[in-house]
Amino acid sequence: MLREGIMGRFGRSPFGPTQNHMELVLRCVELLEPLSEAVCAGDQQRVETLAAEISDRENDADLTKHEIRNHLPKARFLPIDRRDLLEIVHLQDSIADSLEETCHLLTLKP
Repeated sequence: MLREGIMGRFGRSPFGPTQNHMELVLRCVELLEPLSEAVCAGDQQRVETLAAEISDRENDADLTKHEIRNHLPKARFLPIDRRDLLEIVHLQDSIADSLEETCHLLTLKP
């Protein structure tokens, strides 16, 4: 019982969800090369298709980011400072956000 009380003060590791978020951001970035190729080839249909896929993947990353923020314990002991972890997630997310913004610009009609 004492062990459960002590162990209860330590939350689940935040690294699994953070790693998952990183992988979701990577899934966005993986489409950057085909997107660039489509732009260079002047294939606007392919650009729009890839932009939609990137937007979907970015949305998945956002959902995971919100999940991390909403379920990260405030009063428990964590292996990393809460603010530092949230900063890491924010930096990761800004990569996917920037790519999504770029896609939006690329799909604007001239």
